[in-house]
Amino acid sequence: MTRMTEHPHGHWCWMELSTTDADGAKAFYGELLGWDFFDTPAGPDMTYTFLRLDGDDVGALYAQPAAQREAGVPPHWLIYAAVDDVDAAVARIGELGGVAEGPYDVGEAGRCAMVTDPQGARFALWWAGEHCGAARLGEPGAWVWSELLTRDPEAAEAFYGGLFGWGCQASPSAPPGTYSEWKDGDESVGGLMELPAEWGGAVPPHWMLYLQVEDPDATAARAAELGGRVEVPPTDVPGVGRFTLLADPQGARFTAMRLDA
Repeated sequence: MTRMTEHPHGHWCWMELSTTDADGAKAFYGELLGWDFFDTPAGPDMTYTFLRLDGDDVGALYAQPAAQREAGVPPHWLIYAAVDDVDAAVARIGELGGVAEGPYDVGEAGRCAMVTDPQGARFALWWAGEHCGAARLGEPGAWVWSELLTRDPEAAEAFYGGLFGWGCQASPSAPPGTYSEWKDGDESVGGLMELPAEWGGAVPPHWMLYLQVEDPDATAARAAELGGRVEVPPTDVPGVGRFTLLADPQGARFTAMRLDA
């Protein structure tokens, strides 16, 4: 377990679910992961719900506004990276070929921007004011990993290296040429994988959220009982752990993983 009061520049710091059924999502994730929920007003007819483990914030969810639904935006998880200066990061994103919405202030909590990288994968930036982001990482029910699936790994390396200063190296736990790790110095901050050609255009470039669980098999079985879908059954990653790809009842995908290393 890691308890956080601040997050380093370029490290993942928050996760946020946009859903078509906030009450249904609470019922699903509360039963599956043991989260508690704290609702707070977030503007006219909108509620922002903090996801909590033993009183500590680990993420949030909200009901999609009508404009998102009408535009056909599916329920999804969005992950946030901490930055020292959102405005400077947004300027750099434009130079690197990405697109940013914002930045804008979130009351006294902090300042953020929404980002689309040059291949279309979306994520967000967070500069912490009064709210640092997730208070817990790397324990059951909390964020444990983020993974970029993209059609152009070399272009992704240029973009994220230019934005965050990340390096990238082949993962020692994967077959050669199949998986790389984003590195901040010697620390791994995420994964990188090329989208398989056989998937065609069915799966767009995206960042995948991984949540830590104690037992992926039990988590997958319980997710199905609660109305979710098991899209990849529990699978071992030698030397790393065991994972399962799930979708909640509204369709938002995430990976549940037990890390052994």
